[in-house]
Amino acid sequence: MKDIKPQNWQSAASVILDSCYDMTTSEGFYAMPDQEACFEFVLKELDDVIQDVFHSNFDEELLEEQFFEIAIAGILGLSYTADISRKKAIRTIFETVVAKHKMYGSGNIARFALPGIVIRLNDKVERLKNLKQHNGPVLFEPIQDTWLDITGYSVIAIMWIRDWFLLEMKATKETTSLI
Repeated sequence: MKDIKPQNWQSAASVILDSCYDMTTSEGFYAMPDQEACFEFVLKELDDVIQDVFHSNFDEELLEEQFFEIAIAGILGLSYTADISRKKAIRTIFETVVAKHKMYGSGNIARFALPGIVIRLNDKVERLKNLKQHNGPVLFEPIQDTWLDITGYSVIAIMWIRDWFLLEMKATKETTSLI
């Protein structure tokens, strides 16, 4: 998969999300049977990512693996909380990250690179902690949106590591192969 060179931003995001789906269906994939297991897994993985990015000379291959694991936990978390299939969760995530990238462009991520992505991801995990304490949405932020954002930033991190994030957006609509 690392040999693939996507032609545009959407195809890069699609490659990563399709790979996440493949990982969730492969033998040997560890189970996260519910939203709570997904949450605990993300907390542990994010602590490791923060340690790697901010407190050591990080290994991009290890970081990529960690971000894939966080993305998978996010997909499952969204699937559980929204009561939708993994395929539907991935479609929703793909459509959202593409729409947000069209809104924000690449400058917001490029300015701070991987450390900035990790900070944004931490913000989403902190939001999830807070939402869990309130047992539901606070103002307008449902838990499903938080899982979606956790996955989206993980996908963006993988794209950044692979030097795919700054690819141009394709002018026409593109979907993941799962749609």
